[in-house]
Amino acid sequence: MLHGFSGKNPQAMSVRVEGIEPRPFIVKRGQQSDTQPSTSSVDRSPALLPTALAHIASRNQSVPIRLLIDTGSEVSFITEHIIKSLNIQRRLSPIQIIGIGGQQVTHSK
Repeated sequence: MLHGFSGKNPQAMSVRVEGIEPRPFIVKRGQQSDTQPSTSSVDRSPALLPTALAHIASRNQSVPIRLLIDTGSEVSFITEHIIKSLNIQRRLSPIQIIGIGGQQVTHSK
């Protein structure tokens, strides 16, 4: 999570966005019929999610990443791979995470 970075130098980590490039991620949406509750159909058309190419840097290292831009998100997350690549230290930050379909995640790192 980038929001809680607690390094000694707040300028030690930066993100440079090179440009927004829409890239199709296939999202299959289920749609329940209003008239027949036991019948459902699936819309197989692709949904475009906005992404951007960026470089995240910490001290002497820079790692290229692809950002998923979610304008409704309240926090930002990064992968375990990026944490290890940039040797980022974590800080305990208890937060409630609710995922797709209102599913609550019971454990966060």
